[in-house]
Amino acid sequence: MKQVFTETMFCYTNVHHIYESCFLLPPLVFSMIELIAVSSAAS
Repeated sequence: MKQVFTETMFCYTNVHHIYESCFLLPPLVFSMIELIAVSSAAS
């Protein structure tokens, strides 16, 4: 029983981590693009 629980928790944590990464990645990418655009416009 404990084994199954551990595996389930591990799976849930992985899914949550992947979801978090997908959720946090786009704003980060947009920020970087904005930063590059601003710095290239300034020069």
